Amino acid sequence: MTSAPPTQFSILIVDDERASRDLLERALATPQRTVTVARDGEEALAHLERDPFDLLVTDLSMPKLGGQELFQRAILLQPSIQVIFITGYGSLETVLGAINAGAFDFVAKPFKLAEIQLVVRNACDKVALMREVATLRDGQQGHEPTTEVVQDDGLSRDPPPVRANPAGLGRYQQASEEGWIDADTRLALERLRADGGLTGKEVERLEERLRRPPCG
Repeated sequence: MTSAPPTQFSILIVDDERASRDLLERALATPQRTVTVARDGEEALAHLERDPFDLLVTDLSMPKLGGQELFQRAILLQPSIQVIFITGYGSLETVLGAINAGAFDFVAKPFKLAEIQLVVRNACDKVALMREVATLRDGQQGHEPTTEVVQDDGLSRDPPPVRANPAGLGRYQQASEEGWIDADTRLALERLRADGGLTGKEVERLEERLRRPPCG
């Protein structure tokens, strides 16, 4: 069985302090990640208008265009982008509001590099799973019969998808680690599943793709 080529990710780092930008760029760059840096929100916005990104790692307090406004404009330009805030303690309430609005996560200052690396790795796992979902959905088109529901008005419509129940998350947590590619991938699937964006059938297919083939 040939292994799939490594997934590539594009990350945009935004910070008005050069030392922080350089530190984050060195910490987050890998052969599988293309990192772009911006000095402020306006420069970051220009990048977002021109190029697609998977992750946006941004300081919250910046001149010209702050992190919160940048987040709001970024998700309008690129709705699937995963946004990670770097913030001081006093801005925590603002960041939590942004997370409720769709941001991925935050790291509070002062932080250890291991913290931001972990959050970015988890965000990349989510992006990879979203790509798997898109691949599965593309493969489904034209291969499965469509059931129509006839409404009282006589018009036929597609039935609503059956959503996976987030309350069933415990069975993933109790499952043996042996069968998964790695623990991070399993946890990323839990998070994506809890967001309510997957149907039950998509969850089953992703599980099949993300489990290691049996040895021997």
